[in-house]
Amino acid sequence: MNGPSARLATSARRASPTKRFAMPQERAGRRGLRAGLRCAVDAGLAAVFVALMATATVEEFAHEWLGMAAFALFVAHQVLNRRWWARLLKGRYTVLRALGTAANLGLALCMLAQMASCLVLSKYALGWLPAFDGAWWARVAHLLGSYWGFVLASVHAGLHLAGPARALARRGGALLWIARAAAVAAACFGAWSFVQLDFGAYLALASQFVFVDPTVPLALTATEYASAGVLIAVMAHGVTVPLQASRRRAAARGGRSRSRGSLRGELE
Repeated sequence: MNGPSARLATSARRASPTKRFAMPQERAGRRGLRAGLRCAVDAGLAAVFVALMATATVEEFAHEWLGMAAFALFVAHQVLNRRWWARLLKGRYTVLRALGTAANLGLALCMLAQMASCLVLSKYALGWLPAFDGAWWARVAHLLGSYWGFVLASVHAGLHLAGPARALARRGGALLWIARAAAVAAACFGAWSFVQLDFGAYLALASQFVFVDPTVPLALTATEYASAGVLIAVMAHGVTVPLQASRRRAAARGGRSRSRGSLRGELE
């Protein structure tokens, strides 16, 4: 079939309802898949970070392989959020965006320091590599990278808690208040854990060797580190609340000013 009839048939196929309505569904499916992958990777990173801190000196074999898993999940996280890197030098920087960017870049540096130090210190996961000199700097880099990386990862999580909080608020006020009460209880225990685990000394490099009491169950140590992470995340979230409220007020004032300006233009 040639000529005008063929062109009309082709146009009809392109404008068919099936094609038009299938595309948005396909895009929604891809968005849902990416969101699910992000949630799975983020949950995996949180669990692995806590396990890494808890097994630092008591389970070296597991600690090293957990480190490999953490680095792989971190790379996957960057791939899934590559648009953030593409927009790094674009747009206006607010205080909240500057805080998030500083935390993200600092965390990336900590992860790179961890991987570089693993090349020197690893006995199991990377034991097949040739020996590298520099154990003195590798221990320091690994200690600082691990503790500061844990803190910055917790800050990163706290700066993104506004979305889950809004989702809970939409489902019902009771769920939101239960989540808040659980977060406050965990943060209170985290304050005790932060002191008990001597976080401050390791962050300031006042001690270059991590002491872990072998009589304390591993599950309790992991719970202490997890609660310390919750404490830092809650504090970071607390910083975002007034900043977001201020931004909303500024946006509302800007909207009213634009509305008055457009009305004045119409009257003139």
